Amino acid sequence: MQVSGFPQQQREAITGDVVAKFGKSGPRPDRAVVVATQVIEQSLNLDFDLVISDIAPISLLIQRLGRCMRFSVDENGRPIRRPLWSQGHPTLVVLDPVNLDSDVPTPPEWDSVYPSFEVAATHQVLVERPPELAVPGDVDGAVQQVHDAQASGVPAKLRALWDEQYGEKRAQAQLARMAAIEPAETITDLSRLTDPEVSDLDVSTRLGVDTARLVPRYASADGQHWLDAEHNVKWPSARPGETEVEQFINASITCPRAWAEAEGLQTNPKWSRTPMLRDAFILPAPEYGRLVVDERLGLVRRKKGTP
Repeated sequence: MQVSGFPQQQREAITGDVVAKFGKSGPRPDRAVVVATQVIEQSLNLDFDLVISDIAPISLLIQRLGRCMRFSVDENGRPIRRPLWSQGHPTLVVLDPVNLDSDVPTPPEWDSVYPSFEVAATHQVLVERPPELAVPGDVDGAVQQVHDAQASGVPAKLRALWDEQYGEKRAQAQLARMAAIEPAETITDLSRLTDPEVSDLDVSTRLGVDTARLVPRYASADGQHWLDAEHNVKWPSARPGETEVEQFINASITCPRAWAEAEGLQTNPKWSRTPMLRDAFILPAPEYGRLVVDERLGLVRRKKGTP
């Protein structure tokens, strides 16, 4: 099973609930566990008693550590209560499956999230240094150590991962230069603006931005279409105006484009003159092919052969 995301309005509601419980305003629940993606490390002002994270580049781990015991008092100046097991200081537990002695040192599923070199180098730094990190005094040195693949004593496997990452970045930079629009003062032939040397597909595939927007469309027993599972908001049938566009965007879910293409999802011709929707796919909901819109998990893609 693969999980993508939630409709925008549902994501905003979930975010608001988490911020209300774990932000500075409180009140904080007596017991709770929040499971989140890496978006939580920077964009939300949250405070937890303990943070547990899969290994990631060290700069991001430090960001996540900043979500542990972030505040000493709430917005009313009252001390924030901490459980006895919290040890009285911010703690980040790092789950680390990296094995530099393996032919595949990092989980291959992670390659699309973080460069293997940065994850493996972070592993090496965490193994070598004491478990305590002074902020900000130790931060710069730890980050620099992760990115110094040329230092003495760096394992051969780590150097190989650095070479691979460096080559990929060079290839991406070259592709970007080929696809970039030339400065106006250097253009002598206007055909260059409409005849690029690489296609949009080349760029999106190589640079990892190949995503799609899906708009779930629910059907009732009488054949009517709805924007929500409760059948409270009717599916706008005419060319969408400003209000309808907002409704569609709020109900939409982003996912890898390959998911939409594999299921043969279609765009709506009536949206062709609406920039925010012209590339959006309609997803018959709550279930179509391998795609399922789940209330708790968001958009789920089931494994092949799963009923």
